[in-house]
Amino acid sequence: MMRRAIFIFVYCLTVLGGVEGQEDGWKMTDRFHGFRYSIPTSSATLHSTLLTLAQSSSCFGWSQTSSSSTVGEYRCPKAVGREVQKTLENEHDAVIKVYEDTKIKLHFSRFKELDSKRITCFKDEPHKCGRAEKGGGEGKEEL
Repeated sequence: MMRRAIFIFVYCLTVLGGVEGQEDGWKMTDRFHGFRYSIPTSSATLHSTLLTLAQSSSCFGWSQTSSSSTVGEYRCPKAVGREVQKTLENEHDAVIKVYEDTKIKLHFSRFKELDSKRITCFKDEPHKCGRAEKGGGEGKEEL
């Protein structure tokens, strides 16, 4: 009886041990790069530039323009995500927050321009909520 219990225990460890974690290459962190950005300018053409960058890099996400800045998120394939991030930093002086889990707050099937009235702020920088927004978002949860 004890021998059978040990056999079942070892079998479960061997067979089921691999179920707990995913193989390399299949985890979100292996496949995607997600980040939030804030660009200290806003213009009529900036969203178009951000959209073109997203489409040419197979990224999705969103941008939102205010009177003084443009904010948003990108989620890109891992192979190009850091390049997209560097482009925003180098060409647009973007402040970036990389998401270790790669998950962005708002998901759309394409890169979308959001209405300026929609509350999209976060509990930390960049694009931190102010007093006008109801206490701010918790992490990446939508308000």
